[in-house]
Amino acid sequence: MSEFAYPLDGEQNYTAAQCGAFFAGRSSGVFSADGNLAVSVTGARKLTLSAGVAWINTDRFWGKVYCNTDAIDFVLPTADGALDMICRVVVRWNKTTNVCQALLLEGAPSSSPVAPTRSTTDELYDLVLADYLVQHGETEASAARLTDQRLNDNLCGLMRDGVERLPTDMLQAQAMAILEMIESA
Repeated sequence: MSEFAYPLDGEQNYTAAQCGAFFAGRSSGVFSADGNLAVSVTGARKLTLSAGVAWINTDRFWGKVYCNTDAIDFVLPTADGALDMICRVVVRWNKTTNVCQALLLEGAPSSSPVAPTRSTTDELYDLVLADYLVQHGETEASAARLTDQRLNDNLCGLMRDGVERLPTDMLQAQAMAILEMIESA
Protein backbone atom coordinates (compact mmCIF):
# COMPACT_ATOMS: atom_id res chain seq x y z
CA MET A 1 0.00 0.00 0.00
CA SER A 2 1.54 3.30 -1.05
CA GLU A 3 -1.01 5.63 0.55
CA PHE A 4 -2.55 5.59 4.00
CA ALA A 5 -3.61 7.94 6.77
CA TYR A 6 -3.47 7.34 10.51
CA PRO A 7 -5.65 7.55 12.58
CA LEU A 8 -9.04 7.64 10.88
CA ASP A 9 -12.43 7.18 12.53
CA GLY A 10 -14.31 3.96 11.98
CA GLU A 11 -13.31 0.35 11.78
CA GLN A 12 -9.79 0.87 10.46
CA ASN A 13 -7.15 -1.84 10.71
CA TYR A 14 -3.61 -0.53 10.66
CA THR A 15 -0.37 -2.40 10.21
CA ALA A 16 2.59 -1.73 12.48
CA ALA A 17 4.32 -0.02 9.54
CA GLN A 18 1.39 2.35 9.09
CA CYS A 19 1.31 3.20 12.80
CA GLY A 20 5.10 3.55 12.79
CA ALA A 21 4.85 6.23 10.12
CA PHE A 22 3.32 8.49 12.77
CA PHE A 23 6.69 8.48 14.56
CA ALA A 24 8.87 8.76 11.43
CA GLY A 25 9.32 12.53 11.93
CA ARG A 26 11.04 12.02 15.27
CA SER A 27 14.70 11.29 15.74
CA SER A 28 15.98 8.54 18.00
CA GLY A 29 16.45 9.58 21.62
CA VAL A 30 14.76 10.15 24.94
CA PHE A 31 12.02 12.68 25.62
CA SER A 32 13.41 15.89 27.11
CA ALA A 33 11.83 15.93 30.56
CA ASP A 34 13.23 15.92 34.08
CA GLY A 35 14.01 12.41 35.24
CA ASN A 36 12.83 10.78 32.01
CA LEU A 37 14.43 7.30 31.77
CA ALA A 38 17.07 8.26 34.34
CA VAL A 39 19.27 5.54 35.82
CA SER A 40 20.26 5.77 39.48
CA VAL A 41 21.99 3.67 42.11
CA THR A 42 19.28 2.54 44.53
CA GLY A 43 20.88 -0.30 46.48
CA ALA A 44 24.09 -2.15 47.27
CA ARG A 45 24.08 -3.92 43.86
CA LYS A 46 21.08 -2.27 42.24
CA LEU A 47 20.45 0.25 39.46
CA THR A 48 16.95 1.59 38.85
CA LEU A 49 15.56 2.98 35.59
CA SER A 50 12.82 5.58 36.07
CA ALA A 51 9.65 5.85 34.02
CA GLY A 52 9.85 7.63 30.69
CA VAL A 53 9.52 7.70 26.93
CA ALA A 54 11.98 7.30 24.05
CA TRP A 55 11.82 7.00 20.29
CA ILE A 56 13.77 4.80 17.91
CA ASN A 57 13.90 5.72 14.24
CA THR A 58 15.61 3.26 11.90
CA ASP A 59 13.97 4.16 8.60
CA ARG A 60 12.59 7.17 6.74
CA PHE A 61 9.00 5.92 7.07
CA TRP A 62 9.26 3.91 10.27
CA GLY A 63 9.59 4.91 13.90
CA LYS A 64 8.88 3.25 17.22
CA VAL A 65 8.03 4.64 20.63
CA TYR A 66 9.15 3.02 23.89
CA CYS A 67 7.19 3.81 27.04
CA ASN A 68 8.02 2.67 30.56
CA THR A 69 5.41 3.69 33.15
CA ASP A 70 7.10 2.29 36.27
CA ALA A 71 10.60 1.89 37.72
CA ILE A 72 12.65 -1.09 36.52
CA ASP A 73 15.37 -2.55 38.76
CA PHE A 74 18.58 -4.18 37.53
CA VAL A 75 20.97 -6.20 39.68
CA LEU A 76 24.62 -5.53 38.94
CA PRO A 77 26.85 -8.58 38.46
CA THR A 78 29.18 -9.61 41.23
CA ALA A 79 32.48 -7.78 40.89
CA ASP A 80 35.51 -9.74 39.75
CA GLY A 81 38.33 -9.97 42.27
CA ALA A 82 40.97 -8.49 39.94
CA LEU A 83 39.31 -7.03 36.82
CA ASP A 84 36.84 -4.20 36.17
CA MET A 85 33.88 -4.27 33.79
CA ILE A 86 31.42 -1.78 32.35
CA CYS A 87 27.70 -2.53 32.36
CA ARG A 88 25.33 -0.61 30.12
CA VAL A 89 21.62 0.16 30.55
CA VAL A 90 19.90 0.37 27.17
CA VAL A 91 16.50 0.47 25.57
CA ARG A 92 16.80 -2.21 22.89
CA TRP A 93 14.48 -2.77 19.94
CA ASN A 94 14.83 -6.24 18.45
CA LYS A 95 13.06 -6.62 15.12
CA THR A 96 13.57 -10.40 15.05
CA THR A 97 11.83 -11.01 18.38
CA ASN A 98 9.46 -8.04 17.94
CA VAL A 99 10.36 -6.71 21.40
CA CYS A 100 11.45 -3.32 22.71
CA GLN A 101 12.64 -3.33 26.32
CA ALA A 102 15.14 -1.97 28.82
CA LEU A 103 18.14 -4.23 29.47
CA LEU A 104 21.33 -4.33 31.52
CA LEU A 105 24.19 -5.44 29.26
CA GLU A 106 27.32 -6.80 30.96
CA GLY A 107 30.74 -6.04 29.57
CA ALA A 108 33.72 -8.37 29.75
CA PRO A 109 36.01 -8.19 32.80
CA SER A 110 39.29 -6.54 31.82
CA SER A 111 42.17 -4.43 33.15
CA SER A 112 41.02 -1.87 30.53
CA PRO A 113 37.25 -2.43 30.38
CA VAL A 114 35.09 -1.24 27.51
CA ALA A 115 31.33 -0.89 27.45
CA PRO A 116 29.27 -3.44 25.52
CA THR A 117 28.97 -2.50 21.85
CA ARG A 118 25.94 -0.44 20.91
CA SER A 119 23.81 -1.96 18.14
CA THR A 120 22.35 0.42 15.54
CA THR A 121 21.15 -1.82 12.75
CA ASP A 122 17.72 -2.16 11.13
CA GLU A 123 17.34 -5.42 13.08
CA LEU A 124 18.73 -4.48 16.52
CA TYR A 125 18.89 -0.93 17.85
CA ASP A 126 20.07 0.34 21.26
CA LEU A 127 19.57 3.68 22.97
CA VAL A 128 22.25 3.85 25.66
CA LEU A 129 20.87 5.43 28.83
CA ALA A 130 23.79 4.92 31.23
CA ASP A 131 27.09 3.12 31.80
CA TYR A 132 28.22 1.76 35.15
CA LEU A 133 31.82 0.85 36.02
CA VAL A 134 31.86 -2.29 38.19
CA GLN A 135 35.24 -1.99 39.90
CA HIS A 136 37.10 -5.13 40.88
CA GLY A 137 36.32 -6.18 44.42
CA GLU A 138 33.50 -3.68 44.94
CA THR A 139 30.66 -4.77 47.23
CA GLU A 140 28.54 -1.62 47.01
CA ALA A 141 27.47 0.33 43.94
CA SER A 142 28.39 4.01 43.87
CA ALA A 143 26.78 6.90 42.01
CA ALA A 144 30.33 8.13 41.28
CA ARG A 145 30.80 5.20 38.86
CA LEU A 146 27.49 5.82 37.02
CA THR A 147 27.69 7.80 33.76
CA ASP A 148 24.44 9.22 32.39
CA GLN A 149 24.54 8.88 28.58
CA ARG A 150 21.12 10.34 27.72
CA LEU A 151 22.57 13.65 26.46
CA ASN A 152 25.31 11.94 24.45
CA ASP A 153 24.10 12.21 20.83
CA ASN A 154 26.44 9.40 19.77
CA LEU A 155 24.76 6.93 22.16
CA CYS A 156 21.26 8.28 22.85
CA GLY A 157 20.48 11.99 22.72
CA LEU A 158 17.24 13.89 23.01
CA MET A 159 14.45 13.17 20.57
CA ARG A 160 13.83 15.97 18.10
CA ASP A 161 10.42 16.33 16.54
CA GLY A 162 9.58 17.88 13.22
CA VAL A 163 11.65 19.54 10.59
CA GLU A 164 15.26 20.33 11.45
CA ARG A 165 16.00 22.18 8.23
CA LEU A 166 13.69 23.32 5.51
CA PRO A 167 15.12 22.96 1.98
CA THR A 168 14.77 26.63 1.01
CA ASP A 169 17.28 26.88 -1.85
CA MET A 170 14.62 26.65 -4.59
CA LEU A 171 12.31 29.08 -2.76
CA GLN A 172 15.19 31.53 -2.30
CA ALA A 173 16.12 31.30 -6.01
CA GLN A 174 12.51 31.97 -7.02
CA ALA A 175 12.25 34.96 -4.67
CA MET A 176 15.51 36.43 -5.98
CA ALA A 177 14.35 35.98 -9.60
CA ILE A 178 11.09 37.80 -8.85
CA LEU A 179 12.97 40.58 -7.03
CA GLU A 180 15.38 41.02 -9.96
CA MET A 181 12.42 41.12 -12.40
CA ILE A 182 10.70 43.83 -10.30
CA GLU A 183 13.89 45.88 -9.98
CA SER A 184 14.61 45.76 -13.72
CA ALA A 185 11.06 46.83 -14.70
